[in-house]
Amino acid sequence: MARVNHGNLLQHAIECAAATQLVGDGGDLRLVCTHAMAPFESARSTDVHEHNRVLRDLLGQVACMPPEGAAAAPHPLVRAYAAAGATVGHYPNTAELLAGLIGREHLDGVLCEIEPDAVAALRTAWQGSSVRVEARPWREALDTLLPPAPLTRPWLFSMDPYTFLHAGERKQDGMIPFLGPKDFELLRRCLAAHVKSESLGAFMAFVYGVDKSHAGGFRRGALALADRLGVARVIVGVEGPDGTRHLGAVLASDPDLPALAAESWHEMKSTLGLR
Repeated sequence: MARVNHGNLLQHAIECAAATQLVGDGGDLRLVCTHAMAPFESARSTDVHEHNRVLRDLLGQVACMPPEGAAAAPHPLVRAYAAAGATVGHYPNTAELLAGLIGREHLDGVLCEIEPDAVAALRTAWQGSSVRVEARPWREALDTLLPPAPLTRPWLFSMDPYTFLHAGERKQDGMIPFLGPKDFELLRRCLAAHVKSESLGAFMAFVYGVDKSHAGGFRRGALALADRLGVARVIVGVEGPDGTRHLGAVLASDPDLPALAAESWHEMKSTLGLR
């Protein structure tokens, strides 16, 4: 089940804006998603509350748009929502949004997912394509996430673990579904290979419901990783219903991309009245 909240709006708005910037008109994209989820999921019943009214209203408006109006929408996320047929009960993952935005035939890469039903649905959706599904946690699949040599197309490496926690605080079913301080260093080798390739690209990490005691650790870890990689960076966010923050870190070898992605997000956030 998808959460379908303002955190999804933050993540997918930034991803769509970045992908549009990277590929231009009719270009190809390498996509890596470490937490792919099924191609489409329904909102959890507990998430359909007043604090998600803005996103639910936006999806309702998009569903009512005529095709020509949706195709001309200024924000890439609106165009992607329309192309994917997004609703609260049929909410697309990143790969489906980008397939709708730039064309399924223009994507290759890797999608990591561990839920058996989601893995099966992903393999059906991407059968016969250049996108591979890895039925393993991303930490175990890092070698398969390395870019091909040479990498001749722009790239987008995105992850959205549930939240950011200090090491050792919580575990679930014997696994670690959250991002922790050591994970930034774990990612460095794989991301460095992308950064050193011939093509421009971006790494993004999105975490939800982060309280003040953890937000600083996320920011510090992401900014330190950017320094190690020698890339441009920005931290973006939106307030959750309980005063916590949904946060995103955008690190890019395209020096203009973080600022452009942040500007695109701030315009949408202002239009929708979000904080």
